[in-house]
Amino acid sequence: MKPLLHAIIDDPSDDAARLVYSDWLKEHGQEDRGEFIRVQIELASLEAKDLARGWSSHFKHDDLQRRERDLLDKHGGAWIGPPTIGSIGQATLVSHGATISFAIPGPLGGAVIPCEAGFSRGFIESISLPSSAFTRGAAIQLFSSHPITEVNVTDTLFVYDEIIDDNGRRCGWSWINPESHPWWQLDFSVSPGLYHSQEKARKAMSYALVAMARTAAGLDPLPTPSLSTK
Repeated sequence: MKPLLHAIIDDPSDDAARLVYSDWLKEHGQEDRGEFIRVQIELASLEAKDLARGWSSHFKHDDLQRRERDLLDKHGGAWIGPPTIGSIGQATLVSHGATISFAIPGPLGGAVIPCEAGFSRGFIESISLPSSAFTRGAAIQLFSSHPITEVNVTDTLFVYDEIIDDNGRRCGWSWINPESHPWWQLDFSVSPGLYHSQEKARKAMSYALVAMARTAAGLDPLPTPSLSTK
């Protein structure tokens, strides 16, 4: 099982590896988990075809989404795995997948911390959580089990800033580094630049956090799209 899972984590874009893993799960008594992967892959394919031709196969789409929600409501907490202590609430269907809220233990036995996982094509591909939850240990556990390509730190402060240097005055969106927060203790720093929009700054921070977490988990880096800066 581990080599199949590692193949998916190493190349999140490869659906063939996901389908092989789905078959393996079904053959080893995890029928619901295997089915969920195939349901989400079929949904993603159907949505792409519908977008290309400009109309919806809504009957088949609706049936698949109902099954997607049922399976995730039933097993979501278990499928997220450590460090979660279980799902909280029902799945929400979104474009290209479904999200489910989960909780992880707070530091030093404190109150649990609510987070959100975005499942796409059978696995978590995005996580939203406060910086206090994105500890080194949590990052290693989550990234060792799922092909996560997006991290949204919900309490990040984005600012419109300016820099004056030898190249003149430059303005753009950036973020404030919360150096006291646990996720900052990962292996290398995230240096904010200046970006044309807040959304580009958010994506740049996400790419950097994914790279940090994958390094902490002993994984190879993923290709990072280029984002123009000011």
